[in-house]
Amino acid sequence: MDDLDPSELSRYRGLCARTSGQEALARLSDSDICKALGLLSPDGAVALGAILLFGSEAALDRWVPTAEFLFQDLREGPAQVTVRLRAPLIRVAEEIAALLDLRNSTTELMVGIHRVDIDLLPEKTRREAIANALVHRDYAALGPTTVQITDTHLVVSNPGGFPPGITVENVLDQSRPRSPLIADAFRRAGLVERRGKGVNEMFEAQLRAGRDVPDYGATNLDSVSVTIPLGTSDLDLVRFVLTFEDARQRALTLDELRILRELKTSGSATVSELAESLPLPQSTTRTVTARLLELGVIEARGNGRNRRFHLTARFYDMAQDRGAYVRVRALDPLQQEQMVLQYVRSFGSIARAQAAALCQVTPAEARSLLRRMTQAGTLRMMGERRTAAYVLNQN
Repeated sequence: MDDLDPSELSRYRGLCARTSGQEALARLSDSDICKALGLLSPDGAVALGAILLFGSEAALDRWVPTAEFLFQDLREGPAQVTVRLRAPLIRVAEEIAALLDLRNSTTELMVGIHRVDIDLLPEKTRREAIANALVHRDYAALGPTTVQITDTHLVVSNPGGFPPGITVENVLDQSRPRSPLIADAFRRAGLVERRGKGVNEMFEAQLRAGRDVPDYGATNLDSVSVTIPLGTSDLDLVRFVLTFEDARQRALTLDELRILRELKTSGSATVSELAESLPLPQSTTRTVTARLLELGVIEARGNGRNRRFHLTARFYDMAQDRGAYVRVRALDPLQQEQMVLQYVRSFGSIARAQAAALCQVTPAEARSLLRRMTQAGTLRMMGERRTAAYVLNQN
């Protein structure tokens, strides 16, 4: 117990006292708190988790020298800073949260007679991103946990891969903390989502702020990295969702929000296209789109596998872009494909920007169109990303 810092245990008591259902924990002695958290054996041996949560600086240096944390503001200007932390996890979580709070900003949005504040860094997003990194990190791996903020993204990286059983594909469906004891300690202090669905909370917070969802694409066997977009909010979609929820007194689910965001981005899509893009099981996608259709949040045209879904006229009216609604409904995907084919036959190739201008759709809609034609074997992509061009597939 001499390896623990009494002030850190006092910090933990303060958090528990403010967390519903944990008031009794806040009244325990130092050793009883450790016992309640499963961090102290009957013979008085202190677990490594207790050092990580409440250890003194000397104890951390001796027992967990890999517990290092780095915060960087990489934006140009006076805000640029690098902060290195060597401290117990509860204090680290609070200090990084404070550094992010200083860099937060708010956009005001009027929805009817109500004013809604949209944070650059939604509270749930920053809380869960940091807590997940601290709780799920592999402390046997070398290198610091890194939190970086740029003009466009918040990036949180950890040495070591995902806990066993977790992958990029199932991160929304599975919750398996590397250390259940540390995860439980964070939950009791109110530092993570109590249902063990923190990643889902982070995704939902991003969508409700009108931004893209977190991306785990840079994760590999040696590190976990999540990139959280901080770009301009899609205020039209935020207003549409809030208006619907206020009128129906019903909150949209995460899957419903994901599908709405995808339809706003792509213009229209089939169940198969939505399932592939998100990704979601086809059965789930079919169920959610049917529910959204019944609620009047989306519309459909066509039948069978070719049935396409898009946002309602109400959305485009609120966004003051009625012409976009007419284009979404009027131009059939087969017509778009024929226009693109004619262009390629005439000029040899087509780029995404050219397809968008030709079909009078957004760049995202043009990307979906060209991807669909490539997967069907009609076109072949040459080059990568912005330099990509599409030619006829001669195979």
